[in-house]
Amino acid sequence: MPDAAHRVRAHKGRGLFVADDEGSGVVCLVLLVVFWKVIWPYLVGGVVLVGSASGGWWLWRMNRSSKGRDEQWRKEEALKAGHRSVIEVDAMSGERRRSRKAPGGMVT
Repeated sequence: MPDAAHRVRAHKGRGLFVADDEGSGVVCLVLLVVFWKVIWPYLVGGVVLVGSASGGWWLWRMNRSSKGRDEQWRKEEALKAGHRSVIEVDAMSGERRRSRKAPGGMVT
């Protein structure tokens, strides 16, 4: 187990709060409670900012994804349209080329 002098040398230059300092968590908690009236607007603002940024990023990703799928679908449909026969096109539009008698005996 390292002695106190070794720990001081190992943590020299790391800053005010050291991870293995038992009292630093308590000090942070006390500071948070004492200055809560000053800190809470910044915390709420940070949460709102992070939430807005996350929502905007998610919407942007969904938009890009849907545009990519739409572009792929349009390419596939254009390819299929180039290979369709006239009979298939007529069936798709709902028209059927068959004779029927109109009133008056005329064939249409």
